Amino acid sequence: MFPVESLTHLPKLVTEVSVDDWPSTPGAPSGSFQIEVDVGSDGRVMRVKPLCEPKICEAAATYAGVITGWRFVPAEILGHPVSSRIQIEFEIGSPESEGFTATPLPSQAPPRQ
Repeated sequence: MFPVESLTHLPKLVTEVSVDDWPSTPGAPSGSFQIEVDVGSDGRVMRVKPLCEPKICEAAATYAGVITGWRFVPAEILGHPVSSRIQIEFEIGSPESEGFTATPLPSQAPPRQ
């Protein structure tokens, strides 16, 4: 993985995602969680890692299962596709929460407990 600072283009999601694609999580508490996603140089999802509080981890794992099938235009360094890591944040259970936001992460992110 390359440091975010060295990327000339961030990965871009090409899988079309609609509200109907989100999994049903009945009984899950309202809240937010993040999922780290490693995107390979071919644009495939190589790894997903939910980052969540225990009370919402079951819902986060369900969402992570959906993400494994997504495809991206890979990140690039000077026109060459490279692997990268992004973090996608989700919020569930509140009327104003729709969709997600994704931000790149440094490849040498400190380990999370």
